[in-house]
Amino acid sequence: MPERKHLAILWKLFVLILILLGVWAFFRFLFPLVSPFLMAFLLAYLLEPIVKQLQSRFKLPRSIGSGLLTLLIIGGLAVGLVFLCIWIFSEIRGFLTQLDSIISKLPSFNEPWSETVNRWILAAPVSIQGILQSAADQVINNGISIPTPNEMVSTLISWVSSLAGAVPGVALFWVAAVLSTYFISRDYPKVTRWLARTLPKQLREKALQTKEHIGGSIGKWLRAQGIMMCITFAELSTGFLILKVPYAFLIAGITALLDALPVVGIGLVLLPWAAFALITGSKWLCLSLLVVYAIANLVRSFVEPRLVGRQLGLHPLITLIAMYIGFRTTGVLGMIVFPILAITLKQMYEWGWFSFFFPNKKAEPPEPSP
Repeated sequence: MPERKHLAILWKLFVLILILLGVWAFFRFLFPLVSPFLMAFLLAYLLEPIVKQLQSRFKLPRSIGSGLLTLLIIGGLAVGLVFLCIWIFSEIRGFLTQLDSIISKLPSFNEPWSETVNRWILAAPVSIQGILQSAADQVINNGISIPTPNEMVSTLISWVSSLAGAVPGVALFWVAAVLSTYFISRDYPKVTRWLARTLPKQLREKALQTKEHIGGSIGKWLRAQGIMMCITFAELSTGFLILKVPYAFLIAGITALLDALPVVGIGLVLLPWAAFALITGSKWLCLSLLVVYAIANLVRSFVEPRLVGRQLGLHPLITLIAMYIGFRTTGVLGMIVFPILAITLKQMYEWGWFSFFFPNKKAEPPEPSP
C-alpha cells in the first residue's frame, strides 16, 4: 500500500510538471501567435448581449449588428488611443523644453542635501558615523548623474524609431483582431456550439456550470480596477494641481497606471518623491505628498472592498509570483493577465476542478446569479 501511494504521488507530480511545461510553452511560443484571436473572442463574448438586443429590438441581422458594434468599439479605442498619444507627446515635449531650467536649479540642492545628511549622521550611533560620513561625502562630491537634454532627446528619438519599427506588427495585430472579432461575433452561437462539442462531456458540464460565475467575477474585478484607476487619477490630479506641480495630469496618469498593477501601488512614485523632497529641503512638498498618498490609500481601502468582494483577492505573495512569471513569459501584458489567470485558477480550485491532484477537495458549484 505505501508503495502504491508513493507511485500515485509521483504520477501526480509527473502530470503536474507536464501541465506546467505545457502552460509555459503556450505562453512562451503560442500566445504571441494567437493573442489577436483570443482578444477577438473576448470582445465577441462581451458584445454578444448587445448583439442579441439589436436582433430582438431593432430586427437587425446578426451580421450587420456585429459589424456596427465591431467598428464602433475598435474605432472608439483607436480614436481614444490617438488622442492619448498626442496628449502624452505634447506633455513630454513641454517637459523637454523646460529641462534646461529644471536642471539649472539642481545645484542649489547640494547645500540643503549636505545639511540634512549631516544632521542625520550626527543623530546616528557613534560607531557607524564614520561609515555614513564617508558614504555621504562620496555621494555629495560625485553629485547626481542626470542626462543632458541632448542625451534625453537622443533617447526619445531611439524610442520613437523603435515604435516606428513596430508599427507593421502592431497594424497586422489589429487588423487580425478586428476581422476576427467581426467573424466570431457574427457566428458566435456556431462557434460556441463547436467549442462545446470538442470538450469531453464531463468537462463540458463543469465548464458550463462555472463559466458564468467566472466571467462575472473577472468582469467585476476588471470593472473595479478601472473605477479605482479613475478615482486615483482624479485624486492625484487634484492634489498635484493644488500643489502647483508641473505636468500634474501626466504624472497623475502614469502613477494611476502603476496603481492599477497589482502589488505596485502609488507609493512607487510618491514615497521616493517625498523622500527626495525632504532631503533637498522641500519639507512642505514632502508633507503634502505624504498627505496625498495617505488620502489616496484611505479612499482605496474604503472604496475597493465595496467595488469588488474580498473573495476575489489573492495573497500578495501569489500576486507577486504571478506578475513575475507573467513579465518573464509575455512581458508587461503578462503582469496584468497572469494575476487574472491566478484568480481564475483559485476559484476553479475552490469548485473542485483539480480533484485529480486534491481528491479531498469537494466540488462547490457557484450559486446561481440573482
